[in-house]
Amino acid sequence: MGKGKKIIKQAEQMGFKKLPLTILYGLPRKVRMTFSKFIPDYVDIIRDSITSKDPDVLMKVAKGGRKRIDVFLSTKLNLYIETLGKISGFAGVDPGNHIFKISFWTDGDAGNEFIREFAKAMDQRFADVGGILEHINWVKIRKKYKVEKEDVLPAWNQILG
Repeated sequence: MGKGKKIIKQAEQMGFKKLPLTILYGLPRKVRMTFSKFIPDYVDIIRDSITSKDPDVLMKVAKGGRKRIDVFLSTKLNLYIETLGKISGFAGVDPGNHIFKISFWTDGDAGNEFIREFAKAMDQRFADVGGILEHINWVKIRKKYKVEKEDVLPAWNQILG
């Protein structure tokens, strides 16, 4: 069993997947490439922020090709995160071809504050084009994740205020 699957199993055993769930869909502003792997900026934002708040966080950051799953488990923040990233287009280096679904499970103030900070950081990355919600390709989100814009907007709007 790989490290990512172990963290997922541990989160389930600890009851994290029974906590309130917040799901955010979107796309990165930047994608960096290492060898033949793509790393979207949302992964760096989560990793850097969560390790600064909880150095003992358990995490597995995938370096996948067209699909990636990253997991983060912080008992200090009472927060479990799964990211599912997909490439929806030919060019993997184009951030517009990447879309994500990030699931946050938490019932604590620190975990909810982390979600707010993440959402605001992503929105700020798109400030020059009106924010992340103005830049999302809803057709790609619907095609890859089978959700409608009307289902996605309330979570973003509630967090961004």
